[in-house]
Amino acid sequence: MQRDELTREEAIRRHRAMWNWLADQAETTGKLHSKSNAIRALWPDEDWAPILGCWMCELAGGCYDGSTCALVWPNGRCTPYIGKGNEYLYLDWAFAKYVGDTKEYINLAREIANLPEREVQQ
Repeated sequence: MQRDELTREEAIRRHRAMWNWLADQAETTGKLHSKSNAIRALWPDEDWAPILGCWMCELAGGCYDGSTCALVWPNGRCTPYIGKGNEYLYLDWAFAKYVGDTKEYINLAREIANLPEREVQQ
């Protein structure tokens, strides 16, 4: 697939596949992989990767205020725009990876994989 062929449905499918792969790998091997490892493992024949390693950001053309994301994140977005914030799933997952908290890493990856879809505005 080429970048300009990415549809909303395919981006959501890839988002879910990537985050479930991350959780699955941690459960089976104990290794806490990065998003780029998942992308290379799942789509080895593609010569491009999504913006910021995020299929939702790729679909939206960048990471903005969260309103352009095809998924609904707690707090309205995956990370705070400026400064620190609490309970931002992506930052919490990245921290769990950094400190080696396998259980939290898996739980957050599964939660991110299963975020609800935002209604399409007509």
